[in-house]
Amino acid sequence: MANQSRQLNEASKTNRMITVALAAIVLVFGVFTFVLWRAHFFTQTASDSSSKLVAQALTLVGGLVGAIVSILGILLRYSMDRQTEARQQEAEDRLKLEAATRVIQLFVNGDGRQAPATQIAGGLLTLSSLGQHSLALVLTADLLRREKIDGSTACEVIGQALQQNSEEIQISAISVMVNYPAAMITDNGVEIPKPILNWECKKLCVYVREWAPVALGDIMTKRPLATWREQYPYDAYGAIGALALGWLHESDPQMKYDIGVILNCLLDAFPDSGVLFHPLEAIDTDKIRLEVKDLQSPRSQVRDVVERLKTWKNGADQGASPNLSASPNPLKS
Repeated sequence: MANQSRQLNEASKTNRMITVALAAIVLVFGVFTFVLWRAHFFTQTASDSSSKLVAQALTLVGGLVGAIVSILGILLRYSMDRQTEARQQEAEDRLKLEAATRVIQLFVNGDGRQAPATQIAGGLLTLSSLGQHSLALVLTADLLRREKIDGSTACEVIGQALQQNSEEIQISAISVMVNYPAAMITDNGVEIPKPILNWECKKLCVYVREWAPVALGDIMTKRPLATWREQYPYDAYGAIGALALGWLHESDPQMKYDIGVILNCLLDAFPDSGVLFHPLEAIDTDKIRLEVKDLQSPRSQVRDVVERLKTWKNGADQGASPNLSASPNPLKS
């Protein structure tokens, strides 16, 4: 329906443009003819000069008619090209829809049983590559709820959706991440979509930039702090680096403040973070630590995640201090 509506709008615009152009041509021709008539170019007299003037006028009229015919040809060619493009786009959309339908069939085997996890993951990634991001996100959320896919697949689907120039798709993507933070924790560390990891302010909509810090904070609480420090320090510093980039480059004061409050909790949990060498830039967390240490959040969703982070850190502080020297971190000095 959306494609049909777009095509109808394009056809309507083309028709309006042609109608206006034709009306303009007729108007110009009429004015030109009226001017010639007022100048008595069409008055027949026996004088030689009058005959020459009429001949010149007819030459001008012929030139004008030729120009009008050329313009009409260009307009018709433009209209035909636009219609051809619309038909090609319609055919392409239809092929993508058919392909997406076939991909969905991969989620279930011929005997009605659910397909293997690798087959389902491939189907989700194929849907994303076909541009069916909304469908891919709905299926991803359902599969995460039933624990049928891992965080790496979900992260890839979310990441591709966040790169789309559509606020609706981006909102759906970050909602999946916010609703299933534990799914982003994997045996290899943690999965964070690249647009968030690099805090791409110019690409991410306001809603994503509001909720991504909350999602990152919640993700960190899904693994004990001691385990982060001992086994997954690089991944922890990656999440901190993403928030630090948000603090450094976010232009919205409220969003920057919220990022700072969450970042304060995480930097407090990792007091030896030092300088993080993020792929985009070196980040001096000691300097940021001083800037965010006294921030207190007024927004409820941020207060909630801050309370969870404090509980998470306090639980680690009551246990034995981990040995950090056994795991040198290449992301920090």
